[in-house]
Amino acid sequence: MNLSVIAPTLGEALEELKKYVRKGRDEGRRIVIFCEDRLTLVAERAVCAAVGGTFSVSVYTFARFLSQERPDDGKILSSRASAIAIRGIIEKNREKLRLFRRLSAAAAAGSIYDTIALLYSSGISAEEISAAQAGGLLSDKLHDIAVVYSEYTAFLQESGRLDRNVYLRLLPDVIRKSDKIIG
Repeated sequence: MNLSVIAPTLGEALEELKKYVRKGRDEGRRIVIFCEDRLTLVAERAVCAAVGGTFSVSVYTFARFLSQERPDDGKILSSRASAIAIRGIIEKNREKLRLFRRLSAAAAAGSIYDTIALLYSSGISAEEISAAQAGGLLSDKLHDIAVVYSEYTAFLQESGRLDRNVYLRLLPDVIRKSDKIIG
């Protein structure tokens, strides 16, 4: 049985999680919980608070689950690792960039990665961004995004790594075949 809970607050979501974990334990079922990376510890604590600890409940992020189910991949980049790669690309390509050459903060690289991830998930390529016609500041931003996006794509291909955009496409099939989920 799959369960999705919509709760206005994290506290309410955790209370629902505790109820579900107690019920699952009482019925002798295995439970797999997927949550954001920053919430895994909170979810694990909620499980412990509900049942005092158990081996029948597992808490994962999608990336961690995929890494465990496909250990041969081992090349899945987290959002943070992707942002670090973007920062390195900016540093390496300063002479090609118009506006981003002045960026050095890690937060800026994270924002650029988020933009690239949105473009990728929307099916917009670096080449399409390069071809976009705009004027002034927007043209410079689009140019820089296209350069970084293109270099990032090349980095992924050369290194054989996957970022969250690609691994999310792999997840449904991996979940359907996983012994941790089946049953």
